[in-house]
Amino acid sequence: MPNRPVWLGRVDGHAGWANTATMKLAGITRATRDPAGGRIERDADGNPTGVFVDRAMALIESRIPAPTAKESATALDTALAEMASVGMTGVDDPGIDLATYRLYRQYADRHRLTTRIYAMIRSTGKDFDAISKHGPLIGYGDDFLTVRAVKLYADGALGSRGAAMLEPYSDDPGNRDLLFHTPDELTKMIGKALGRGYQVAIHAIGDRANREVLNSYAAAYKLYGGEDLRNRVEHAQILSLQDIPRFVSLHLIASMQPTLATPT
Repeated sequence: MPNRPVWLGRVDGHAGWANTATMKLAGITRATRDPAGGRIERDADGNPTGVFVDRAMALIESRIPAPTAKESATALDTALAEMASVGMTGVDDPGIDLATYRLYRQYADRHRLTTRIYAMIRSTGKDFDAISKHGPLIGYGDDFLTVRAVKLYADGALGSRGAAMLEPYSDDPGNRDLLFHTPDELTKMIGKALGRGYQVAIHAIGDRANREVLNSYAAAYKLYGGEDLRNRVEHAQILSLQDIPRFVSLHLIASMQPTLATPT
Protein backbone atom coordinates (compact mmCIF):
# COMPACT_ATOMS: atom_id res chain seq x y z
CA MET A 1 0.00 0.00 0.00
CA PRO A 2 2.21 2.85 -1.27
CA ASN A 3 -0.05 5.55 0.16
CA ARG A 4 0.20 4.30 3.75
CA PRO A 5 2.81 6.21 5.80
CA VAL A 6 5.55 3.98 7.23
CA TRP A 7 8.31 4.87 9.71
CA LEU A 8 10.75 2.19 10.85
CA GLY A 9 13.35 2.86 13.55
CA ARG A 10 16.78 1.23 13.62
CA VAL A 11 17.34 -1.15 16.54
CA ASP A 12 19.74 1.25 18.28
CA GLY A 13 17.44 4.26 17.91
CA HIS A 14 19.97 6.29 15.91
CA ALA A 15 18.42 6.10 12.45
CA GLY A 16 15.06 5.52 10.81
CA TRP A 17 13.53 4.88 7.42
CA ALA A 18 10.49 6.67 6.00
CA ASN A 19 8.61 5.78 2.85
CA THR A 20 7.56 8.34 0.25
CA ALA A 21 4.12 8.85 1.80
CA THR A 22 5.65 9.67 5.17
CA MET A 23 8.16 12.11 3.73
CA LYS A 24 5.38 13.85 1.84
CA LEU A 25 3.31 14.26 5.02
CA ALA A 26 6.36 15.61 6.85
CA GLY A 27 7.15 18.06 4.06
CA ILE A 28 10.55 16.52 3.31
CA THR A 29 11.91 17.56 -0.09
CA ARG A 30 15.24 17.87 -1.83
CA ALA A 31 15.48 21.39 -0.37
CA THR A 32 15.17 20.18 3.25
CA ARG A 33 18.41 20.91 5.07
CA ASP A 34 20.25 18.58 7.43
CA PRO A 35 19.70 19.67 11.04
CA ALA A 36 22.62 20.14 13.41
CA GLY A 37 23.71 16.72 14.67
CA GLY A 38 21.73 14.87 12.01
CA ARG A 39 21.85 13.76 8.40
CA ILE A 40 19.35 13.02 5.63
CA GLU A 41 20.76 10.34 3.36
CA ARG A 42 20.46 11.36 -0.30
CA ASP A 43 20.89 9.72 -3.68
CA ALA A 44 23.32 10.85 -6.39
CA ASP A 45 20.90 13.58 -7.46
CA GLY A 46 20.49 14.96 -3.94
CA ASN A 47 17.01 13.55 -3.33
CA PRO A 48 16.19 12.12 0.13
CA THR A 49 16.34 8.32 0.13
CA GLY A 50 14.15 7.96 3.23
CA VAL A 51 16.96 7.27 5.69
CA PHE A 52 17.26 9.80 8.52
CA VAL A 53 20.23 9.67 10.91
CA ASP A 54 20.20 10.87 14.53
CA ARG A 55 18.73 14.36 14.92
CA ALA A 56 17.31 14.28 11.41
CA MET A 57 14.87 11.68 12.75
CA ALA A 58 13.03 14.51 14.53
CA LEU A 59 11.92 15.83 11.13
CA ILE A 60 9.67 12.77 10.96
CA GLU A 61 9.06 11.89 14.60
CA SER A 62 7.86 15.40 15.47
CA ARG A 63 4.89 14.76 13.14
CA ILE A 64 3.89 11.46 14.77
CA PRO A 65 1.11 11.81 17.39
CA ALA A 66 2.19 11.04 20.96
CA PRO A 67 0.76 7.81 22.40
CA THR A 68 -2.40 8.14 24.45
CA ALA A 69 -2.36 7.42 28.19
CA LYS A 70 -4.08 4.10 27.49
CA GLU A 71 -1.54 3.14 24.84
CA SER A 72 1.37 3.98 27.17
CA ALA A 73 -0.14 1.95 30.01
CA THR A 74 -0.73 -0.99 27.70
CA ALA A 75 2.88 -0.83 26.51
CA LEU A 76 4.15 -0.78 30.10
CA ASP A 77 1.90 -3.69 31.09
CA THR A 78 3.21 -5.68 28.14
CA ALA A 79 6.84 -4.88 28.98
CA LEU A 80 6.41 -5.80 32.67
CA ALA A 81 4.77 -9.10 31.74
CA GLU A 82 7.55 -9.93 29.28
CA MET A 83 10.26 -9.13 31.82
CA ALA A 84 8.54 -11.21 34.48
CA SER A 85 8.28 -14.14 32.08
CA VAL A 86 12.07 -14.30 31.73
CA GLY A 87 12.84 -13.56 35.38
CA MET A 88 14.12 -10.00 35.08
CA THR A 89 13.98 -8.32 38.48
CA GLY A 90 15.54 -4.96 37.58
CA VAL A 91 16.18 -2.82 34.49
CA ASP A 92 17.57 0.57 33.51
CA ASP A 93 15.45 2.91 31.39
CA PRO A 94 18.00 5.32 29.89
CA GLY A 95 16.15 8.44 28.80
CA ILE A 96 12.62 9.01 30.09
CA ASP A 97 10.41 12.04 29.53
CA LEU A 98 7.94 13.65 31.94
CA ALA A 99 4.99 11.54 30.77
CA THR A 100 6.90 8.31 31.38
CA TYR A 101 8.05 9.54 34.80
CA ARG A 102 4.45 10.21 35.82
CA LEU A 103 3.33 6.81 34.53
CA TYR A 104 6.07 5.03 36.50
CA ARG A 105 5.09 6.88 39.67
CA GLN A 106 1.43 5.97 39.18
CA TYR A 107 2.34 2.31 38.85
CA ALA A 108 4.64 2.51 41.88
CA ASP A 109 1.87 4.14 43.93
CA ARG A 110 -0.51 1.34 42.98
CA HIS A 111 2.11 -1.39 43.58
CA ARG A 112 1.88 -2.42 39.94
CA LEU A 113 5.60 -2.41 39.18
CA THR A 114 6.83 -6.00 39.12
CA THR A 115 10.38 -5.14 38.01
CA ARG A 116 12.61 -2.57 39.68
CA ILE A 117 13.31 0.39 37.39
CA TYR A 118 16.38 2.64 37.52
CA ALA A 119 15.39 5.48 35.20
CA MET A 120 17.47 8.24 33.67
CA ILE A 121 15.92 11.55 32.66
CA ARG A 122 16.54 12.39 29.01
CA SER A 123 18.67 15.54 28.82
CA THR A 124 18.40 18.63 31.03
CA GLY A 125 15.55 20.56 29.40
CA LYS A 126 12.01 21.32 30.55
CA ASP A 127 11.20 17.72 31.50
CA PHE A 128 14.30 17.57 33.70
CA ASP A 129 13.30 20.85 35.35
CA ALA A 130 9.87 19.45 36.19
CA ILE A 131 11.08 16.04 37.37
CA SER A 132 13.99 17.36 39.43
CA LYS A 133 12.05 19.97 41.42
CA HIS A 134 12.32 17.90 44.58
CA GLY A 135 15.64 16.23 43.81
CA PRO A 136 16.46 12.58 42.98
CA LEU A 137 13.81 9.93 43.63
CA ILE A 138 15.43 6.97 45.38
CA GLY A 139 13.76 3.67 46.31
CA TYR A 140 10.25 4.96 45.71
CA GLY A 141 7.30 2.57 45.92
CA ASP A 142 8.88 -0.10 48.12
CA ASP A 143 12.19 0.29 46.29
CA PHE A 144 10.73 -0.36 42.84
CA LEU A 145 11.47 3.04 41.28
CA THR A 146 14.62 5.16 41.35
CA VAL A 147 15.12 8.27 39.23
CA ARG A 148 18.49 9.75 40.09
CA ALA A 149 20.37 9.95 36.78
CA VAL A 150 20.40 11.97 33.56
CA LYS A 151 21.13 10.57 30.11
CA LEU A 152 22.95 12.80 27.62
CA TYR A 153 24.18 12.09 24.09
CA ALA A 154 27.48 13.10 22.51
CA ASP A 155 27.16 11.32 19.15
CA GLY A 156 25.29 8.63 17.21
CA ALA A 157 26.10 5.01 16.35
CA LEU A 158 28.66 3.18 14.21
CA GLY A 159 26.20 1.25 12.06
CA SER A 160 24.49 4.40 10.80
CA ARG A 161 27.86 6.18 10.49
CA GLY A 162 26.76 8.66 13.11
CA ALA A 163 29.51 8.09 15.68
CA ALA A 164 31.96 11.00 15.91
CA MET A 165 35.43 9.83 14.93
CA LEU A 166 38.92 11.34 15.04
CA GLU A 167 39.57 9.97 11.54
CA PRO A 168 37.12 9.51 8.61
CA TYR A 169 35.25 6.23 8.17
CA SER A 170 37.23 3.82 6.00
CA ASP A 171 34.13 3.09 3.89
CA ASP A 172 32.89 6.69 3.86
CA PRO A 173 35.86 9.01 3.13
CA GLY A 174 35.41 12.54 4.37
CA ASN A 175 32.81 11.57 6.98
CA ARG A 176 33.78 11.89 10.64
CA ASP A 177 30.20 12.80 11.49
CA LEU A 178 29.06 15.40 13.99
CA LEU A 179 29.01 15.90 17.70
CA PHE A 180 25.57 16.65 19.12
CA HIS A 181 26.76 19.52 21.32
CA THR A 182 29.57 22.03 21.52
CA PRO A 183 32.00 21.45 24.41
CA ASP A 184 30.55 24.43 26.27
CA GLU A 185 26.98 23.16 25.84
CA LEU A 186 27.86 19.69 27.08
CA THR A 187 29.78 21.07 30.07
CA LYS A 188 26.80 23.21 31.09
CA MET A 189 24.37 20.27 30.76
CA ILE A 190 26.63 18.10 32.93
CA GLY A 191 26.92 20.88 35.48
CA LYS A 192 23.16 21.44 35.64
CA ALA A 193 22.54 17.76 36.40
CA LEU A 194 25.38 17.48 38.90
CA GLY A 195 24.25 20.67 40.62
CA ARG A 196 20.93 19.04 41.43
CA GLY A 197 22.51 15.84 42.70
CA TYR A 198 21.96 13.62 39.66
CA GLN A 199 24.37 11.02 38.30
CA VAL A 200 25.28 11.76 34.67
CA ALA A 201 25.52 9.10 31.96
CA ILE A 202 26.68 10.24 28.52
CA HIS A 203 26.34 8.18 25.35
CA ALA A 204 29.66 8.24 23.48
CA ILE A 205 30.58 5.79 20.72
CA GLY A 206 33.35 7.29 18.59
CA ASP A 207 36.83 8.17 19.83
CA ARG A 208 36.25 11.83 19.04
CA ALA A 209 33.02 11.85 21.04
CA ASN A 210 34.63 10.04 23.97
CA ARG A 211 37.45 12.58 24.08
CA GLU A 212 35.00 15.49 24.09
CA VAL A 213 32.97 13.83 26.86
CA LEU A 214 36.09 13.36 29.00
CA ASN A 215 37.03 17.00 28.41
CA SER A 216 33.56 18.19 29.37
CA TYR A 217 33.49 16.10 32.52
CA ALA A 218 36.85 17.56 33.54
CA ALA A 219 35.62 21.11 32.90
CA ALA A 220 32.32 20.50 34.72
CA TYR A 221 34.05 19.08 37.80
CA LYS A 222 36.17 22.22 38.11
CA LEU A 223 33.06 24.42 37.97
CA TYR A 224 30.43 22.34 39.75
CA GLY A 225 32.07 19.40 41.55
CA GLY A 226 30.13 16.12 41.54
CA GLU A 227 32.99 13.66 41.06
CA ASP A 228 31.49 11.40 43.74
CA LEU A 229 28.20 10.71 41.90
CA ARG A 230 29.50 7.64 40.01
CA ASN A 231 29.19 9.36 36.65
CA ARG A 232 29.32 7.24 33.52
CA VAL A 233 30.29 7.18 29.88
CA GLU A 234 27.73 4.97 28.19
CA HIS A 235 29.20 2.45 25.73
CA ALA A 236 32.73 4.00 25.56
CA GLN A 237 33.02 1.92 22.41
CA ILE A 238 36.02 3.32 20.55
CA LEU A 239 38.75 5.09 22.47
CA SER A 240 42.12 6.58 21.68
CA LEU A 241 44.71 4.78 23.82
CA GLN A 242 45.80 8.06 25.39
CA ASP A 243 42.27 8.70 26.68
CA ILE A 244 41.76 5.40 28.52
CA PRO A 245 43.70 6.39 31.70
CA ARG A 246 41.54 9.50 32.04
CA PHE A 247 38.59 7.38 33.20
CA VAL A 248 40.55 6.65 36.38
CA SER A 249 41.66 10.22 37.04
CA LEU A 250 38.12 11.53 36.45
CA HIS A 251 36.46 8.80 38.57
CA LEU A 252 34.27 7.76 35.63
CA ILE A 253 32.58 4.42 35.02
CA ALA A 254 33.04 3.00 31.52
CA SER A 255 29.55 1.53 31.09
CA MET A 256 30.22 -0.96 28.30
CA GLN A 257 27.97 -3.59 26.72
CA PRO A 258 29.36 -6.79 25.14
CA THR A 259 26.92 -6.62 22.22
CA LEU A 260 28.64 -3.44 21.00
CA ALA A 261 31.85 -5.40 20.42
CA THR A 262 30.30 -6.60 17.16
CA PRO A 263 28.28 -3.62 15.86
CA THR A 264 26.34 -3.73 12.63
